[in-house]
Amino acid sequence: MAVRKTKRMGIVKKLAALALAGCMFFGIGSEALAASLKDVFDEHYYADSYGDVKEAYGYDREALWNHFRNFGMKEGRNMNMFFDVAKYRAQYADLEAVFGDDWGAYLNHYLTYGAKEGRDTGTGFDALEYADRYADLKEAFGDDVLALWHHYQTYGSAEQRDGRDQWIIDAEREAQRRASEVAGSAAKPESKPVVVRPGELRPGTDADTDTDTTPGEPQPGPDTDTDTTPGEPQPGLDTDTDATPGEPQPGPDTDTDTTPDQPQEDGDGPEDTETLWQ
Repeated sequence: MAVRKTKRMGIVKKLAALALAGCMFFGIGSEALAASLKDVFDEHYYADSYGDVKEAYGYDREALWNHFRNFGMKEGRNMNMFFDVAKYRAQYADLEAVFGDDWGAYLNHYLTYGAKEGRDTGTGFDALEYADRYADLKEAFGDDVLALWHHYQTYGSAEQRDGRDQWIIDAEREAQRRASEVAGSAAKPESKPVVVRPGELRPGTDADTDTDTTPGEPQPGPDTDTDTTPGEPQPGLDTDTDATPGEPQPGPDTDTDTTPDQPQEDGDGPEDTETLWQ
């Protein structure tokens, strides 16, 4: 029991030393390391991953790098697609027990020890496995993680080299997803120019509101008789609905019992004023 406790304390001390080295590693005096990290810093990945940073700096590489170095690393942000610091921390309780919220220490640990121990970066890309796949890379870079990251970022991807099975496919899908999101948020309805030939009306200018007829078709006049065809002769002032339009109508004769102009019976007309002389 005492031996196990002693070993545990030894591991903790070793990790604590690594944490301290990590703080120094990313401190003010680590210009050499900062230069190496800057070589593998992906400003497009960084900006596209964090909307607040992109809004502030766009794709300005220098401004984005300064943000990552001074703030982003301390906030647990990722500088490229090769290392996910939050996933790396979540996988290894022994590291979290020592490093806590010192996000820079996790990156330093991977670069110094984690890669050689076969620890997972959380992204699917293994720098040393990448070197093992290609003899020319192994000979040129050995186990230099930053150099291998830089090679893949600069040349390997274009040469379709593979860092791990399915890694390229997954990375490309992720890039396409991000591009689709960006394109979708910025998409606007496309406006096409309206081509109007001579003699035609521009869309929206046709005064014809009769949706049942073709634009430019002769429209019905003021005929309000919905029972007749537009343009059919309409009844005049004849209010006798029993007569055909245009049929001669009765005159002012108010005697409804006789035919107009029929001789009248005695007593019905004016009295005969002729005198008979005897």
